[in-house]
Parts: sequence; structure tokens; C-alpha cells
Amino acid sequence: MFEETQRFLRSIEGGGEVSILIEDDEEGYFDRECPSDECLFQFKMLSEDWHKTKEAERLHCPACGHTDHSHRWWTQQQVEHMHAAARALALAGFGRFINGASSPPSASVFWSSPLF
Repeated sequence: MFEETQRFLRSIEGGGEVSILIEDDEEGYFDRECPSDECLFQFKMLSEDWHKTKEAERLHCPACGHTDHSHRWWTQQQVEHMHAAARALALAGFGRFINGASSPPSASVFWSSPLF
């Protein structure tokens, strides 16, 4: 069993991907948050505008002017949701392995979003 556990842990070291959906609100807006620790200003963007803007790769905060890469503008609540979902998926995969699944999961878990 110990060797099987080691094999499982090695199999998830290489990485993989699981999509965790972060949806826009009922009016079509997507929550964003300035990644600057001094600001953390939250604002909303239309999802279609987010798709266009993120291609520029660097965004500017409308409150403080901070500039950062487009993948850093998650709200703290979105990050907490993604972490919880990723943990649940990883634990479920490990649980299936421990309970005798024929083979270990082939990927570790991290988040992505259809809007990213």
C-alpha cells in the first residue's frame, strides 16, 4: 500500500488542470479586485469587456491605478471558492485511490476559468 501511495503522489506532481467555473452575475457582470494589498478595490466588469481586456494582459485599477497581469484580478472570495473546490476535487480523487480505484488520478488540481 505504501508503494501505491508513493506512486499516486508522484503521479500528481507533474500537474494537470481542472476547470472551476466562476460565473458572472445575473446582469452579465464579472467581479474583479485590485491585486494591490494597499487597495483591494472591488469592481464589476461586463463579461464581454473582460474577455477583450484580459487579452491586453496588463490591467489598471480604476481606483488606485495599479497595473498588473490579467490573471491576478480575482476577488478574495473567488480565490477562496477556487481553493475549496480544488481541495474537494483532490481529496475525492485521493479517496477513490485509497478505496481501491484501479489506478490513481493522473493529474493534480489547480484552477482555471473560462473567463481567464
